[in-house]
Amino acid sequence: MSNLHHLEAVVFDFDGVLNRNYDSSGFLWSRDLARDHGIDVTAFGNAMFGDTFADVLTGKADLRDRTAAVLKTLGCATTADRFLDYWFTRDLTPCHGALGIVGELRARGLRCVIGTNNERHRAGFIWEKLLKHHTDGMYAAGPLGVAKPDTAFFAAIQKDLDCADPGRLLLVDDIPANVTGARAAGWQAIQYGDYTTRKLGDPAELRTALGL
Repeated sequence: MSNLHHLEAVVFDFDGVLNRNYDSSGFLWSRDLARDHGIDVTAFGNAMFGDTFADVLTGKADLRDRTAAVLKTLGCATTADRFLDYWFTRDLTPCHGALGIVGELRARGLRCVIGTNNERHRAGFIWEKLLKHHTDGMYAAGPLGVAKPDTAFFAAIQKDLDCADPGRLLLVDDIPANVTGARAAGWQAIQYGDYTTRKLGDPAELRTALGL
């Protein structure tokens, strides 16, 4: 259980924490790719999310360019911009219970920001559509140029928040490696759910873990 009185900020992961966009079968947004775009979901996943996708996440490659190339390879005539709008819109499935917790923490005067492994296009989309109304800021892998669980990701956030003591920062994340990375950077961390087993967290359990 975290002691909120000793925290300067809580950093929330987005997907799997504030956004319930997957279940035991995978990501919800992609299930109708065959119906809507004539694309096999497995073929798309293999083409899009290979080893080099890390370059997209950290801004070394552009998601729009990557999407256009993948769609062409798969014989899909949909433009990259239309496809990304489809993807981002369907992938936005907010967890209102978790967002309510964020609101409660902010009402207590605690800064709540996002720390997410998203590239700049989707980061901008989720900020404008949802997060600017509920949080105090966002740190995304694309603009930062580094992704979780690299300790440099956490160091960059700590520096921008002007927090001298990393132990006064708390990460809430659904990926065990990210929790480990945060702790290695000196942060506190709560694992909320477990993406590796496609288990979503329970907002009631998060309230307990936060000491609310």
